[in-house]
Amino acid sequence: MTPQELPPPISPRQMDMLRAVAAMAWADGKLEPDEIRLMLDEFAMLFAKTEKERSDLKTRLKDYLGQNIPLEEVVPNIKSVEDRKMTLRLGYQVIQASRRSPN
Repeated sequence: MTPQELPPPISPRQMDMLRAVAAMAWADGKLEPDEIRLMLDEFAMLFAKTEKERSDLKTRLKDYLGQNIPLEEVVPNIKSVEDRKMTLRLGYQVIQASRRSPN
């Protein structure tokens, strides 16, 4: 396996949070570049300590954002109140990033 094919170095708990936020981004049927950028930046800041680790993690997480896993499958896996709050906060940021003008 190449480094790109290995699962990212995050915990299953963190992966569930990532998948839940990605599911919210997919709610309109399309993953926008601003949504992708925001999710990668936020999760890299949360899950990695150094700039090098953040950069590597962004590369490794990008493929996982393309998985359109139904939100109802992922949310039950997010057990702690703290993780649920973080997931909701990040989901809200993603929704804000994807808001389109009526024009």
